Amino acid sequence: MSFTSFFFANENNLIALVVFAILVVFVIINRKKFSVEAKVMFIYRTHLGLKIMKRFAKYKRIVNIYSVMGVFAAFVSIALMLYLLVPYFGQMISQPASTTPQLQLLLPVSGVPGVLGVPVIYWLIALVVVIVLHEASHGIVALSKRIKLKSSGFGFFLAFLPLAFVEPDEKRFAKASRGDRLKVLAAGSFTNILLGIAFLVIYFLLSNYIIGIHAVSSSLAMNTLGVLHGSLAYNAGLKPNTTITEINGNQFFSPSEAEYYLSATSGRYINLTDSSGNVYSIKQPSSVTFLSALYIVGVIKNGPAYNAGLKPNTTITEINGNQFFSPSEAEYYLSVTPGQYVNLTDSSGNVYTIKTTYNASITTKTHSYIGIEGGFVQSVSPLGLIDDFSQTSPSQFIIQPIAPTAYPNSGFGSQILYWFDGLFLWLFIISLGVGLANFLPIFYITDGCKIVNEFIGYFTPDQKLQERITNWVIIAFSVFFILLSPLGTLLFSNL
Repeated sequence: MSFTSFFFANENNLIALVVFAILVVFVIINRKKFSVEAKVMFIYRTHLGLKIMKRFAKYKRIVNIYSVMGVFAAFVSIALMLYLLVPYFGQMISQPASTTPQLQLLLPVSGVPGVLGVPVIYWLIALVVVIVLHEASHGIVALSKRIKLKSSGFGFFLAFLPLAFVEPDEKRFAKASRGDRLKVLAAGSFTNILLGIAFLVIYFLLSNYIIGIHAVSSSLAMNTLGVLHGSLAYNAGLKPNTTITEINGNQFFSPSEAEYYLSATSGRYINLTDSSGNVYSIKQPSSVTFLSALYIVGVIKNGPAYNAGLKPNTTITEINGNQFFSPSEAEYYLSVTPGQYVNLTDSSGNVYTIKTTYNASITTKTHSYIGIEGGFVQSVSPLGLIDDFSQTSPSQFIIQPIAPTAYPNSGFGSQILYWFDGLFLWLFIISLGVGLANFLPIFYITDGCKIVNEFIGYFTPDQKLQERITNWVIIAFSVFFILLSPLGTLLFSNL
């Protein structure tokens, strides 16, 4: 994909390009006001916020308790991440085809391997909140320990990635006790983690509120993405892309309520009313079996699926003549070597014979290129209905608010609430992610590197030995971090 086509692939990538360009131009115009450090960081020093930090630093007892909790949180976080990630790392080595990268960058672009796409406005707001409060926490604890702050300010990494900082007096910091230095170093990430938890609580409360007002103000409709060929719904005359507004004469206000009305006792009839007033009477089956279906959102032009006649918005119910009951089972049937054929049967009984090919984006030897994009697996009800409750139109971003009824309707107020719901979700993800990652001793750039160095100092007075041990710990964690990223997945899948 070319540079132009990548940024014009979707609106968010284009906005990100414009924002980054504005930041670069801002740095260039004001280059005389910035000092360049490490050749990649453009720093603008001020005294902004120092007075506010001094006010908070006066509450020494509270700040000390808080900072002690931060040090404890630092080592608990490192231990917890190792506890969670080491077993998964073993699975990546032994079963590379069935695992996915556990560490990804959070950037305002989508379509990049190893990057979790964030809406650009959410990314900018979250970054400012996370960075400013992180650095302010360092500053408040430092001032409470009588460590002078020379300056504060903001800057840019590579001229377009925002950053903020507080600059303590290095001589006073070095003369402070080891315990006080640990408290200063741990305060920033500890604040990020606490804020992440707070944002998650707000997100859940707001999501539940949105669900509540939607349940009161408007009913929900069920759109049949597909009707299984030969099923009870198919025999009753129900067609794909039919909008169901009532079940047994009842409107419904949530997916769970619709499922309740659909769960009639065996042998009874279920009456579905569509938006045109047509009624479909379907007899509930005696045995209940929940299948799955693969809904195809897009088909890549001139790809194998496109050449076989497969169209977007097609519902696949069989792969190579096999029904499937889960996403993993569907992926298993699709796992063929390049050059082999895959037969896909849609909900109307049409069969598409696709000759798979090799593509550079495929990272395992047991997978091949079909040319389908945006597919997701839906459940199939015992009636043969494939509805859109479990997922609406897929977004270019991976994580969305939990409530399926929380998507914006025509009301402006509803859209504002939904926007803030998404903001708090991303504030939680980015704040918690930054806090945890910054506690890890990786790449010589995190607070975790200095925290580990200070901790090792408790066990050896030899400065050179302390630095050597610290270096080995940082290198080990950095390699571990890389192997848990998409680079590690690519490496293990080709061994």
